[in-house]
Amino acid sequence: MTLDDAVALSIAPSLPRVGLTDRLKAGDPTLLEMAARYREDAAAAQARAAYSAMSVMAWNDPRFPPSLQVIPDVPPVLWFRGELGAFQAPAVAVVGSRAASAVALETAERLGEELAAFGVTVISGLARGVDSAAHRGALKTGRTIAVLGSGLDCIYPGEHRALAG
Repeated sequence: MTLDDAVALSIAPSLPRVGLTDRLKAGDPTLLEMAARYREDAAAAQARAAYSAMSVMAWNDPRFPPSLQVIPDVPPVLWFRGELGAFQAPAVAVVGSRAASAVALETAERLGEELAAFGVTVISGLARGVDSAAHRGALKTGRTIAVLGSGLDCIYPGEHRALAG
């Protein structure tokens, strides 16, 4: 499967997710037929991503993070900005309330900073509250990964655009 096919699958509105990893590895012809229908849209998506300094890699790229390859419904592509080396380090997810107390925000930021100082990649969702506090702390001394439900082209919430880099 080519990168273009994988991108096309990633934007297909009705991609069946159950057992997707096995189907991708087997070269399921149904998936290839579905990809063919969205190749034009996939090319446009790749052009928009490149314009916004985003990169994309297919699930079968040797650089694709091994931690994502083992899930039963591996994403066909990984859209990213930044360094993939963050996936190679030990990692911890820090998530919490969006309406966090001052103590929770301070604790999350300090936790993110201290974990990153020890080489641990802090993973969170870039949401308001605890998530963004953990990202801010991690960026002081190390690295962080933001997993976005909205995609890289639509940072949400908007006030976190600078934090997203």
